[in-house]
Amino acid sequence: MLIGTTVYLEPIGNQTGYHNDIVETTVTKVGRKYFEVAEFRKKFCLEKMQDVSEYSPNWIVWVSKQDIEDYREVINFYNRFRNLFTHYNTPNLNLQQLRDIDKILNPTII
Repeated sequence: MLIGTTVYLEPIGNQTGYHNDIVETTVTKVGRKYFEVAEFRKKFCLEKMQDVSEYSPNWIVWVSKQDIEDYREVINFYNRFRNLFTHYNTPNLNLQQLRDIDKILNPTII
């Protein structure tokens, strides 16, 4: 992480009640473990890429907007698959389709 790098802050946890938008900002200070940004008077952990807090973090730091979109798409797929295979919903799939899905999800199992 370098001073002047553009980063994107995504609110998480309780912070989503106050902010819903991604905040674009720049890095103003970088240390060994933490860095600071222009928009907030907070420390952010270089290792975890989230704000430092005594409790749960309120912000995740992303280095590009594409990373945010990719992460949201992954979570969307996980949620769709989870909802499809819950015990409240039995998908209309035949045995061969289930075997094909299993091969994709578990490629090492024969």
